[in-house]
Amino acid sequence: MKSKPYFSKIITVGVLLFFLYSPFVASSVYNDDDSTKISGVSISPSKINFFLKPGEIKNREVTITNYTSKSQKFKISTRDFGINHNGSNNILGEGKNNKYSLKQWINISPNFVTLAPNEEKKVMVRINIPNSEENNHAAWSMLLIEQINERKSFKPDDKSGKAMGFGVIPTFAFGVWIYQNPPYLDKTKVDIISFEKGVLKDNNVLKSELENTSENIAFCKAYIEITNLKTGATTTLSDKKFTLLPSHKREIYFTLTTPLPAGNYSSIIVVDFGNENEIAIGEMDFNM
Repeated sequence: MKSKPYFSKIITVGVLLFFLYSPFVASSVYNDDDSTKISGVSISPSKINFFLKPGEIKNREVTITNYTSKSQKFKISTRDFGINHNGSNNILGEGKNNKYSLKQWINISPNFVTLAPNEEKKVMVRINIPNSEENNHAAWSMLLIEQINERKSFKPDDKSGKAMGFGVIPTFAFGVWIYQNPPYLDKTKVDIISFEKGVLKDNNVLKSELENTSENIAFCKAYIEITNLKTGATTTLSDKKFTLLPSHKREIYFTLTTPLPAGNYSSIIVVDFGNENEIAIGEMDFNM
């Protein structure tokens, strides 16, 4: 069985709301729109894919637009991240790298921007892959666009001098996910480790564990077809789209939102991971 490669617009948005030094929280989602707008500020695109060979250089632009009624300042930097087995992002602290770090090959200009109300500015992201065979591998990092707020003096209401307090400066940040894949998509390989019926948060689910056994980043699309073995009626559980990094495992869950009648069922899961010549298929029988 052969499928067409999946190359639709994919967006992975990381929206971070934090106070002072609290840790980052980010989420991965897909959308047909290639931008995001949070708190009156728009970032476009929210995800950038590069497909470069060693020795190649390419520039892309990220546009920041301020729709608020006051000036906004942003600091632009890079961070490394991983994706956990449940799909959540693990963003590394400043100065920490992973083995697939793209930061070393990224140049950003400018690193700080100030936007007046209704103004937009562009940030250039340049990727320069050194011309060496050891650099012929996938890599990824995140462009972190952080709002900068002026620190104001803190004055507790208590006039006695005995009260203690602390100030909180709310800020927000955007994550633009940047992926570099060598242009050899036919080498991408994803295996299905398990496929079974289970329960998640009191809901019946069909769940599967996948593993990217290649050195390429896999941009995946998966769906499930269920067949009632007595009546022949079929049910399709809609596509899930996600990124699976090299040497990473990922669990995906399909909720049975419509209860199935009691009976015996056969199901298949189909995972398209961008390889023109191959897809992954898993089969399972279950009872309701």
